[in-house]
Amino acid sequence: MNVGEEKKIGNFRIECGAVEKFNNAVSYPRTSTMLLNTKTDSEGSNIQLPTFIMTLGWGEFLDTYSTLFPISGGVHGGSEFENYHPVKIGDVISVKVKYLNIEHREGKKAGNMHIDKFEMFYNNLSSELVGKSIFTLIRFSAEKSSIE
Repeated sequence: MNVGEEKKIGNFRIECGAVEKFNNAVSYPRTSTMLLNTKTDSEGSNIQLPTFIMTLGWGEFLDTYSTLFPISGGVHGGSEFENYHPVKIGDVISVKVKYLNIEHREGKKAGNMHIDKFEMFYNNLSSELVGKSIFTLIRFSAEKSSIE
């Protein structure tokens, strides 16, 4: 994947069980039953935590990332998220990723650092952008870099 390139990750249906699992993981007190009882229209209930959609396609992205960029280790360097429209249980969200940039740094102990920045776009089936995230991944390689 080259800087500036976009790649479709896939389409993901928002499932009640996944929302409940996420709520439990982040210690959000509402359950999916409560969410389902707060319907705003006939299509389903709003998801109370908009950051839930950031989990969509993450595993598929990491599978692709790890095959494209050989690493000896890595860490999540941070994320930003913007929410534009509510997402409901039952919605199908299309996820695509764009490779924004890469920065190389010489590491003293962990080898060379490669700091990759990506942007993920989350669209509903009406092609509305419901959310966007920008995140940084820091990967390490044991080889010495040719960067001066």
